[in-house]
Amino acid sequence: MNLARARAKVRRFLPFALASLATIAAVSLAIGPSPRGPYDRGVAVLTATLVAVIWYTCFTFLGVFGRKPTHLDLALEYAQPPGALRPIIRNLSDNRVRVRIQLSAYWDALLPVPFDDFYSGREEVPLEPHSGIGGWIEMGRPDAKVLLVKMQLEWWDDAGRSGTTEPRYWLVEIDKLRISAVIGAAHIARIFGDAEQRLKAGVQVDTVGDTTSGDDSATKR
Repeated sequence: MNLARARAKVRRFLPFALASLATIAAVSLAIGPSPRGPYDRGVAVLTATLVAVIWYTCFTFLGVFGRKPTHLDLALEYAQPPGALRPIIRNLSDNRVRVRIQLSAYWDALLPVPFDDFYSGREEVPLEPHSGIGGWIEMGRPDAKVLLVKMQLEWWDDAGRSGTTEPRYWLVEIDKLRISAVIGAAHIARIFGDAEQRLKAGVQVDTVGDTTSGDDSATKR
């Protein structure tokens, strides 16, 4: 995986490297074996023109064939019964991407639900261009009224770029079978503040993993 990232970075900077080498070669040929020889305006103009053409070609290539920005979309579904959660991650770009999924959930904003390595950011998941993943996770149903969910991704694309998505928050009202996005800093802090404080305090419960597969177009692995 590290080798793939290194190759991606090489491909990203290769046009700049070639343009730089061509510039050095053009200047070297213009100067010739005697850098202290007489100044020739014609050669200087031709060299400057050649250097301009080299870099114009480089930036034109990057503009036409360069990688477009990576865009990842996060969504969430909940099914009751049997009390299953479905995180959905879509790659909406033309780039190949590898992601780490960081999922957090809390029953009644008090009891954290630890997940397995796949959903705890300890496994890398490949995403092809314009594809997605979305396996169902059986959560069960304790005596709780709401489920708070937070999801965030760390990602690397095949152009050598990397980043972290903004966290997304959802509120699942179990009895009403309703799921809604939580937006706004004040709203998020009010709803998720106590839950994340308990998680930092080290509350432990049994690990939850993916036990139900998704459909053909969006599966976990």
